[in-house]
Amino acid sequence: MKNILSRVAFLPFPRTIADAPGTLSWESIGSLQIYCPGNDAVWIAGDRFIRGKACAVEAPIGEMPALIARTGGRGADAMSMRWPVSDHPEAYRLQIDPRGVVITARTPVGLQHGWMTLRQAIEDDGLRISCGVIEDQPAITWRLQHLDLKGVRPTPDYLMQLLDRFAAFKINGILLEIEDYIRYDSHPSVAHPDALPKEFWRKFAARAQALHIEVTPLLQTWGHLQYILRKPAYRHLAETGKGMISEICPEHPETWALLRAMIDELCDVFPASRFFHVGQDEVFHHGECPRCRKIERRLGVNRFFVRQINRACGYVAGKGRIPVIWGDELARDLKPAEYKAVRNPVSVRCATGVVKHHIVIVFAPGYGVDSEIGATCNFRRGLKVVPREATWVDHLVSGKTVDKFDAEDRRLARRYVLSPGGEAVRPHVARRCRPG
Repeated sequence: MKNILSRVAFLPFPRTIADAPGTLSWESIGSLQIYCPGNDAVWIAGDRFIRGKACAVEAPIGEMPALIARTGGRGADAMSMRWPVSDHPEAYRLQIDPRGVVITARTPVGLQHGWMTLRQAIEDDGLRISCGVIEDQPAITWRLQHLDLKGVRPTPDYLMQLLDRFAAFKINGILLEIEDYIRYDSHPSVAHPDALPKEFWRKFAARAQALHIEVTPLLQTWGHLQYILRKPAYRHLAETGKGMISEICPEHPETWALLRAMIDELCDVFPASRFFHVGQDEVFHHGECPRCRKIERRLGVNRFFVRQINRACGYVAGKGRIPVIWGDELARDLKPAEYKAVRNPVSVRCATGVVKHHIVIVFAPGYGVDSEIGATCNFRRGLKVVPREATWVDHLVSGKTVDKFDAEDRRLARRYVLSPGGEAVRPHVARRCRPG
C-alpha cells in the first residue's frame, strides 16, 4: 500500500518510523536551505533531486547540520526543528510534512544519511512522499563492501557510480582488491592492458572520502597472485609449477622487492586509508621450492606461516597503515601455542610518532571455519579480529550462510542486505525492500 512511510522499501531500514497522515509532492518544493559546512553541503546541493530548485547553503544551526525544504513560501518554518533523540554521531531525524521536509543531524555524515533516506522515499513513491518522522542511526559501526576486481574490468564511470550507490546504502567502507587494474610505475608489465591510470584511482579515493567511504586497498602478498605469475617476466617467482600457479615464493630475494614497490604505490594513491589488507588467505602450495622447503622444515609449517604474516604486516605498519589479513589460514593451521609468535600488536608509524595497533583479522562467515570459534580463539590469544559491530556485507551471499548466524547477527544482516524471502544479496545489486 502506498502513502504509508513505514511501507517504503528502505535499505537499510530505519530504526524507527512514525507514520503521519498526508503526503508531500516533491515537485511542490520551492526552496531548500542546507545548513552544513564544506563538501557535504555541496554534494547534497548538486543532487539530481535538487537541481532546478532554489537552494542556499548556510552555516550550521547551533553547530549541528540541517536541511529544510519548503513548499511555496516559508510554511516549513512552523515545523518542529527537533534534533535527533540519539547522540550517536551518525544519528539523524527526518520529518516529512505536507508543508515540507526537515532533516536534522548530529554530524555532516548523519545529514548525508538523512538525505539518502529521503531520496529512497522520493524514488519509491514517485515524487509523492508519505508523511511521518524517521529517527535513525546505524546499527553497525563498519558497513563494508568487498570490491573484488579479480578478472573484472568495470568502466571508470561505473566505478564512480558504484560509490554513489554504496553511499545510498550507507556503506562506509570499501575493501578494494585492485589486482592488475592499476598501472604501476615500478612494474608496468603487471598491469592488465585495460588497467586504469593512478590518476583515476586518486579521483576515486577523493570521491569516496567526500562520501564518507573509507577505501582499504588489498594487495595479496602470498597466494592469489596468478595475475603476476602468469607473466613470463615473473614466472620464476612462483612457488610451484603445479595447478593454477597462484602462490609466489615468499623467500625468493626478488619477491619482497616487487611487493614492497606495489604497496608503496598503493599507499601513495590512497593516502587517507588507515588500513592496508595484505591478504594471506588460501595458500595451498608452500614449502615446495628449495628455498622455502629448507626454512619450513626448520621452523615447521605454522611458524613458517607466521614468518610471512609478520613480514607483510610489519611492512605496511611501517608505512603508517594498520594491517588487515584474512583469518582462514590461522584458524585452520595455527596451533594455539604459536599465536604468540605473531608479532602483535604492531608498531604503526604515523605523523605523530609510533602507535601500537592490533592486526585486524577478518573471518568470512561459513567459509571453511566456524567464524565464532575462530574469533573467540584469536581474542583469547590477544589477536584482534573485526569486532562484532562490523560486517563485510558481501560475504552474506546465501540463505545457508545466514542460517548459521545467531539471532543478533541475523537481525543486523536482515537490516542491511536480506530480501523478504531470506535470501542474502549484494547491496549494489539488491532491490530495495523492507525487511521481513
